[in-house]
Amino acid sequence: MIVGQVVGLAMSFAGQRQSARQEERVADYNQEVAGADVAAEQRALADEEERLKREKVARLSSQQQAAALSGVVPEEGSPLLAMEETIFNVERDLQTMRRESGVRQAQIQNQANIGSYQASTRAAAKRTEAGSSLLQGSLTLGKSLGKFG
Repeated sequence: MIVGQVVGLAMSFAGQRQSARQEERVADYNQEVAGADVAAEQRALADEEERLKREKVARLSSQQQAAALSGVVPEEGSPLLAMEETIFNVERDLQTMRRESGVRQAQIQNQANIGSYQASTRAAAKRTEAGSSLLQGSLTLGKSLGKFG
């Protein structure tokens, strides 16, 4: 009977410790996933920036060509204002995209950090519970052996 109690106590302690380690592994994995998500967001931003820049060049070329075909000098007046507006709009769109991407990246990382904190808290609670169970079980075992009270 005593051997069974000792084995049960050891198994319970080991199981609770294993559960705490599992919580920590889950937190580590979630941080890795968040890192990959942030990297994917950064790649998507870079791709979209590149697309917008190519689009800007194409629009400016079209505007310059249209101005040249109409006989208007593209370096002054309305054609210049149109090209300036195109540049301004694209740059504004780029800044908006960068800001929104930064917000999304921060949200991804914040969620991962919250998850890690929660997992660390659960792991610490499980380690404390394991120690408490070991102490409680040792006391119970000691009582059954007549060593305590």
